[in-house]
Amino acid sequence: GGEPVSMKIIQTTVVDVNPDGPDVKFLCRNQDMAMRSSHGYFVVYNVTDMRSFRSVEYIVHRVQCIKNGAAPIIIIANKIDLENRVVSHEQGKAKAEELQCEYAECSAKTNWGLNVLEDVGWMYLHAWAK
Repeated sequence: GGEPVSMKIIQTTVVDVNPDGPDVKFLCRNQDMAMRSSHGYFVVYNVTDMRSFRSVEYIVHRVQCIKNGAAPIIIIANKIDLENRVVSHEQGKAKAEELQCEYAECSAKTNWGLNVLEDVGWMYLHAWAK
Protein backbone atom coordinates (compact mmCIF):
# COMPACT_ATOMS: atom_id res chain seq x y z
CA GLY A 1 0.00 0.00 0.00
CA GLY A 2 0.64 3.65 -0.11
CA GLU A 3 0.21 6.45 2.35
CA PRO A 4 -3.13 6.59 4.15
CA VAL A 5 -5.38 9.45 3.03
CA SER A 6 -8.37 11.13 4.62
CA MET A 7 -11.39 13.02 3.36
CA LYS A 8 -13.22 15.62 5.46
CA ILE A 9 -16.95 16.23 5.11
CA ILE A 10 -17.97 19.85 5.69
CA GLN A 11 -21.70 20.52 5.88
CA THR A 12 -22.80 24.04 5.04
CA THR A 13 -25.60 23.88 7.60
CA VAL A 14 -23.10 24.75 10.35
CA VAL A 15 -22.10 28.01 8.70
CA ASP A 16 -23.77 31.26 9.72
CA VAL A 17 -25.39 33.26 6.90
CA ASN A 18 -23.11 36.20 7.68
CA PRO A 19 -19.56 35.05 6.79
CA ASP A 20 -18.16 37.52 9.33
CA GLY A 21 -20.54 36.42 12.07
CA PRO A 22 -19.35 34.92 15.35
CA ASP A 23 -20.55 31.41 14.45
CA VAL A 24 -18.32 31.26 11.39
CA LYS A 25 -15.28 32.60 13.23
CA PHE A 26 -15.83 30.02 15.98
CA LEU A 27 -16.27 27.27 13.39
CA CYS A 28 -13.10 28.27 11.56
CA ARG A 29 -10.92 28.44 14.65
CA ASN A 30 -12.07 24.98 15.70
CA GLN A 31 -12.06 23.41 12.24
CA ASP A 32 -8.81 24.78 10.82
CA MET A 33 -6.61 22.20 12.55
CA ALA A 34 -8.80 19.29 11.43
CA MET A 35 -8.90 20.69 7.89
CA ARG A 36 -5.12 20.98 7.74
CA SER A 37 -4.70 17.26 8.34
CA SER A 38 -7.21 16.15 5.69
CA HIS A 39 -6.21 15.36 2.13
CA GLY A 40 -9.51 16.04 0.38
CA TYR A 41 -12.88 17.59 1.10
CA PHE A 42 -16.58 17.03 0.48
CA VAL A 43 -18.49 20.32 0.85
CA VAL A 44 -22.13 19.31 1.27
CA TYR A 45 -25.08 21.67 0.83
CA ASN A 46 -28.84 21.21 1.07
CA VAL A 47 -30.63 21.73 -2.27
CA THR A 48 -33.76 22.92 -0.44
CA ASP A 49 -31.94 25.75 1.37
CA MET A 50 -30.47 28.69 -0.58
CA ARG A 51 -28.54 29.85 2.52
CA SER A 52 -26.79 26.50 2.61
CA PHE A 53 -25.85 26.82 -1.07
CA ARG A 54 -24.58 30.39 -0.59
CA SER A 55 -22.23 29.12 2.13
CA VAL A 56 -20.43 26.80 -0.30
CA GLU A 57 -18.22 29.52 -1.77
CA TYR A 58 -17.11 30.73 1.67
CA ILE A 59 -16.25 27.21 2.81
CA VAL A 60 -14.37 26.35 -0.38
CA HIS A 61 -12.32 29.54 -0.10
CA ARG A 62 -11.63 28.77 3.57
CA VAL A 63 -10.35 25.29 2.69
CA GLN A 64 -8.24 26.70 -0.16
CA CYS A 65 -6.75 29.27 2.22
CA ILE A 66 -5.93 26.65 4.85
CA LYS A 67 -4.42 24.33 2.23
CA ASN A 68 -2.64 27.12 0.30
CA GLY A 69 -4.89 26.62 -2.72
CA ALA A 70 -3.97 22.97 -3.17
CA ALA A 71 -6.84 20.74 -2.12
CA PRO A 72 -9.18 18.41 -3.99
CA ILE A 73 -12.74 19.52 -3.21
CA ILE A 74 -16.00 17.92 -4.31
CA ILE A 75 -19.14 20.02 -3.88
CA ILE A 76 -22.09 17.77 -3.10
CA ALA A 77 -25.75 18.61 -3.50
CA ASN A 78 -27.70 16.65 -0.88
CA LYS A 79 -31.43 16.00 -0.37
CA ILE A 80 -32.11 15.63 -4.09
CA ASP A 81 -34.96 13.25 -3.20
CA LEU A 82 -37.05 16.19 -1.95
CA GLU A 83 -39.50 17.98 -4.22
CA ASN A 84 -38.99 21.47 -2.76
CA ARG A 85 -35.59 21.91 -4.39
CA VAL A 86 -34.53 25.58 -4.69
CA VAL A 87 -31.00 25.06 -6.04
CA SER A 88 -30.99 23.49 -9.50
CA HIS A 89 -28.52 20.96 -10.81
CA GLU A 90 -27.31 23.64 -13.24
CA GLN A 91 -26.69 26.17 -10.43
CA GLY A 92 -24.71 23.64 -8.40
CA LYS A 93 -22.66 22.51 -11.38
CA ALA A 94 -21.94 26.12 -12.40
CA LYS A 95 -20.79 27.01 -8.86
CA ALA A 96 -18.48 23.98 -8.79
CA GLU A 97 -16.98 24.96 -12.15
CA GLU A 98 -16.56 28.57 -11.00
CA LEU A 99 -14.71 27.36 -7.88
CA GLN A 100 -12.74 24.74 -9.86
CA CYS A 101 -14.20 21.85 -7.88
CA GLU A 102 -15.83 18.58 -8.84
CA TYR A 103 -19.61 18.26 -8.45
CA ALA A 104 -21.92 15.44 -7.44
CA GLU A 105 -25.48 14.96 -6.21
CA CYS A 106 -26.87 12.52 -3.69
CA SER A 107 -29.62 11.71 -1.22
CA ALA A 108 -28.42 10.67 2.21
CA LYS A 109 -31.99 9.62 3.02
CA THR A 110 -32.42 7.19 0.11
CA ASN A 111 -28.68 6.43 -0.27
CA TRP A 112 -28.92 7.45 -3.94
CA GLY A 113 -25.47 8.34 -5.22
CA LEU A 114 -23.58 7.59 -2.01
CA ASN A 115 -21.72 4.52 -3.25
CA VAL A 116 -20.74 6.27 -6.48
CA LEU A 117 -19.82 9.37 -4.51
CA GLU A 118 -17.40 7.42 -2.34
CA ASP A 119 -15.74 5.87 -5.39
CA VAL A 120 -15.53 9.20 -7.21
CA GLY A 121 -14.14 10.89 -4.11
CA TRP A 122 -11.31 8.44 -3.70
CA MET A 123 -10.50 8.35 -7.42
CA TYR A 124 -10.42 12.16 -7.50
CA LEU A 125 -8.26 12.32 -4.38
CA HIS A 126 -5.74 9.81 -5.76
CA ALA A 127 -5.65 11.51 -9.18
CA TRP A 128 -5.03 14.86 -7.48
CA ALA A 129 -2.09 13.40 -5.54
CA LYS A 130 -0.27 12.27 -8.69
